[in-house]
Amino acid sequence: MRVISYPNCQLTIGLTASFYLIYLFELGGEADQPLSQEF
Repeated sequence: MRVISYPNCQLTIGLTASFYLIYLFELGGEADQPLSQEF
């Protein structure tokens, strides 16, 4: 079970980090380039 659950945890952490970076990037570049129009 550990071998199966470890990649899932790593994937969840990766997705969370990705969305967090996108969220920070939208806040930082909202005035210049609003990314909300692309998504």
